[in-house]
Amino acid sequence: MSLLNISLIIPTYKRESQVHKIISSIQNQIKNNVRIEILVCDSYSQYNKKKLNIIKKKLTVKYLNIKKNNLSAKRNYGLQKSKYKNIILIDDDCIPKKNFISSYVNDFNKIDKKTILSGIVEYPKRYLIKYNHIKYRDSKHFKNDKFFLRNLLPDKIVAMNMAFKKSK
Repeated sequence: MSLLNISLIIPTYKRESQVHKIISSIQNQIKNNVRIEILVCDSYSQYNKKKLNIIKKKLTVKYLNIKKNNLSAKRNYGLQKSKYKNIILIDDDCIPKKNFISSYVNDFNKIDKKTILSGIVEYPKRYLIKYNHIKYRDSKHFKNDKFFLRNLLPDKIVAMNMAFKKSK
């Protein structure tokens, strides 16, 4: 099996511990057929870069800053700076499950540049009770991994956990 290169983009602001959890989770999922660059796109919130710059076989972490503290701007900046065509976007409050990378690897091998993959995100029940924005976000997600749409409707596009192939 050939090596699959993936750029994983995490827009963030003042959530260092969550970003570290994401990186640790990804680090534990890397197989021999995958190389990942993680682009942490921040707005100068002064993370401990030594803690985030975990470099392990086939995993590189890059810490980038952008003045505009906006999720979309950070995602776009990460896309501009990414070096691989297989892109995963994940927000800083989405900790990947143990099969996160292997699921996307399988899917990247089956899709073309016109396909968007949308992952599943599960929130702790206490968050759904406590936070209205989490309740709203949860209402937009697919509820299991067997759900597939030929035509993704705009209200089902969730950028906090999605993937696609970059065209350049």
